[in-house]
Amino acid sequence: MPSAPTSAPALHQLVLDRLKEVAAGRLVVFDGLVKDPPLCKSGENTGAVLPYLVLWGSAGNRPGAAQSLAGIDGSERDWPFQVTAAAGTQCWCLEAADIADEALVSFDLPNGGRIYEDGDTGRVRFDKGATPPRFFVPLLYRGITG
Repeated sequence: MPSAPTSAPALHQLVLDRLKEVAAGRLVVFDGLVKDPPLCKSGENTGAVLPYLVLWGSAGNRPGAAQSLAGIDGSERDWPFQVTAAAGTQCWCLEAADIADEALVSFDLPNGGRIYEDGDTGRVRFDKGATPPRFFVPLLYRGITG
């Protein structure tokens, strides 16, 4: 008998905890809204935004019979989500993206599930409207529970 699907809030918390665990001592992880980004306090990049990650969850779905042709049955939860890596320099931003990948790619979920990268979101972008301005790149992932 298949196991019950894992709830979206439980998956969100699991991923948030995983990001914080892997990023500990290296960068800050936010759950959605970023009120006060961490700032560099010395050196040539004084005042620039230090690297951080932001988790953006989703409700996901429990695929039904219509999706069984794709090999996903109704006991699984398909949970797409985004992590945004951001920082005051492109290199710092890319380092933050690497930390997100380190934490999440092939991370095992409850009920025999796993997290996968879910496509290329393109180049690093620059947000000149943010204060202070920063580089960012959205990273797409998909968790599928068993």
